Amino acid sequence: MLKKWEHVLHGIYGDFTCQICGKELILMSLKGGKNPDTVHFDHRTGRETIDGEGGPTHWLYGNCPNDENILKFKSCNFGILCNLCNRSIGSYKDRKARIGKMYKYSLLEGTI
Repeated sequence: MLKKWEHVLHGIYGDFTCQICGKELILMSLKGGKNPDTVHFDHRTGRETIDGEGGPTHWLYGNCPNDENILKFKSCNFGILCNLCNRSIGSYKDRKARIGKMYKYSLLEGTI
């Protein structure tokens, strides 16, 4: 089913590149395991209507790309991230605080 969505997803996102680090990505296969180069659809706000077990990729596998489902997916405004960036920024619940701490840490100049 994901292959049927590929054209639609390219229409939404263009090339599949991580929106933080710019790494080129591929769509995930449920049989492919944990490939670090796969698209991770990021819940930006926690108010997305597609959620649950397996997240957006599993939803794509279970739903045909008809007009209603395409509109539903677009309305979620998912980000696309690589595995490393997705894990680094934390969940939407604590993201701003976590990034703020990362920024403050980056300003330290070798002091102990």
